Formats: sequence, C-alpha cells, structure tokens
Amino acid sequence: MFPRAASGYLGPVADMFTPDVPIEGVDAMLAAGEAFAGLLRPGDRIFLQGPLGAGKTTFVRGVVRGLAHPDAREVASPTFALHHRYEGGRLPVDHLDLYRLPAPVDLFVEGLDTVLEDDESVTFIEWPERLAAFPNGATWLLRIDAPAEDRRLIAVDVFPKSALPEGRSS
Repeated sequence: MFPRAASGYLGPVADMFTPDVPIEGVDAMLAAGEAFAGLLRPGDRIFLQGPLGAGKTTFVRGVVRGLAHPDAREVASPTFALHHRYEGGRLPVDHLDLYRLPAPVDLFVEGLDTVLEDDESVTFIEWPERLAAFPNGATWLLRIDAPAEDRRLIAVDVFPKSALPEGRSS
C-alpha cells in the first residue's frame, strides 16, 4: 500500500527515532512529538501507524505543543469527530483518525479531501492503512510499536526526496 521509503533521508531523525531507542512513558512520547515538530514544514503529511493505545494522539499532542499552539493541552483523539484542527502556532495542524471508517476509505466520499488541499498546514493521519489511495505529498511514515504497557518504539520512514518540499533535504 505504501510507496517504498527512501533510505538516507532521515538525517537528524535517525538519532531521534530508532527501533533500538525506547520511549518510556507519556512525558517521553510528548517530548518526542515536540522534537519532531521542529522538522515539520508546511504541506507535510505524517502517517501514524500503531495499535490502539500506542500513543499516536499523545505524539500529536507533543507536536502541537512543539509548534507553540496555545491549546496544546486540548489535543484529543479525533476518533469520533474524524478531524480536528489546531491553529495559532508556527503551523496549523490537521489531525485525522480513520479508525472508525470501513476500509477502503475514500477521503472525498468522507468529505475529508479538502483537509489535504491545505498546503500551509501539516496533516497527521492515524490508521492510514485504511486509505483507498495514497495521497500526494505524503512525506513521513511513523510506526509506533507497543511492546510493553509503558514502552514504545518508533520507526520513521521518509518518502523519496521528490516528495520533500523544494529546497529541503534531510
């Protein structure tokens, strides 16, 4: 379903997120999100994979905090709303959760395609494997594994350099 990620484009992300470096506890997951926020640019799309309770929304809360949004504490799972938007920080953040939608999910049919048209925001999509089609511009794939109750491992793939915004390499 996902295009093959390019190797060698991880740059500083490689040290931050490797399957060998565990993230232990909620505070560490928030800190990981905050650090990741510094890498984001307008138009980035981030796909979040992981089991229920892996910390996908906690990671997004950390990103929103790292982007200096005034309402970072208010970040909640969009499982039932499907979409939340956070404005007021360095970049607007759109957060989609496809868990409740039957696969394959067509964003146009669900009325969510307009979220992806905003090239000024960053978009997080939880449960991207449910998508009917891979949207253009997707840059990051984060896989969160939960081998223990309070321990997470994050693996990051960056898509081919052609998917990165002009003037940016990692």
